[in-house]
Amino acid sequence: MELNKNIKNFVENIKFSDAYRQRFNELVLEEWKKRKEHAQNDSINSEERVIALKREQKMITDKIKMLSSPITIRVLEEDVEEKENEIAQAMQVRDRQEDKVLEIQTLINFSDYFMEHLEDLLLGGSNPLKNAALFGLVFNQAPTYKEIVNGTPNLAPIVELNEEYKKTKSLSVTRLGLEPRTHSLKGWCSTD
Repeated sequence: MELNKNIKNFVENIKFSDAYRQRFNELVLEEWKKRKEHAQNDSINSEERVIALKREQKMITDKIKMLSSPITIRVLEEDVEEKENEIAQAMQVRDRQEDKVLEIQTLINFSDYFMEHLEDLLLGGSNPLKNAALFGLVFNQAPTYKEIVNGTPNLAPIVELNEEYKKTKSLSVTRLGLEPRTHSLKGWCSTD
């Protein structure tokens, strides 16, 4: 129980480094712009395809009005139905392209959330093995329990401890060999 509490406390006090966050945001913004432009262009092309198909369908319908041959009318009506199916498919493609723009924004929102709430990413999953694998990415070298409790593990360059946590841990850690004196039954003594 104490182990889980200390690990949770440690994880709640780490964050992505400012340099990493800045670079990550730059890359995400750059990629987002590319994908958004691509998705918008695809959406526009799909919309133009829908409009072209509707024009073709209208031209066929207009031709039907001028014809009197039942066989020709039936052939053109089949063409109208075929255009209707093509229009429906083109509209689905267009809608998927428009949804891609929304999906990109959703991905950015998730990224921002996990940048702010790293503890949810590391401890919030339902699969403990995945949580452990993600937790391991926080360190350059596997820490000891004591390093986690003291806030002194060798962290990966993309993460850092919160300043407040660093201050509280530095106050509770004394240099080796300079332990405070303790009072024994016989009087004051050193721990040497």
